[in-house]
Amino acid sequence: MHHEPGAGSRGGPLPPLTLEEAQALFGHWKRDEYGWLRTTIVRLAYRHDEFHADYIAAQELTERNMIGAVVNGLCRMGFLTSTGEHRKGRSAASHGRRSYVYRLTERGMALACHLPPAEPGEPSEEQIGLF
Repeated sequence: MHHEPGAGSRGGPLPPLTLEEAQALFGHWKRDEYGWLRTTIVRLAYRHDEFHADYIAAQELTERNMIGAVVNGLCRMGFLTSTGEHRKGRSAASHGRRSYVYRLTERGMALACHLPPAEPGEPSEEQIGLF
């Protein structure tokens, strides 16, 4: 992986992903539920220019806190950033609480451009009650 001075944990910008790095990430991520959720969040943020937890709140997950954990992880990896907007949730699971809206960073856009096609049997956004 290419590293630049000041990149990553020291606060500088993270380097862009190569095609091989993006493919390797998605190959690793699709092996488990957290990976599926990471891929889905990146897909949603790319398709809709933003991501809010309400978009996926209807999805059946083994743990309800997975969405927040995955979003925080994607932010730490430099793929998502908060827009600063708090939006009231409309889903029953949110109980009307406000949560942040996120967008893809430049690094996240580079990753999203290499998204693999949805696999057969993978639920669509409509099937999981997103839109």
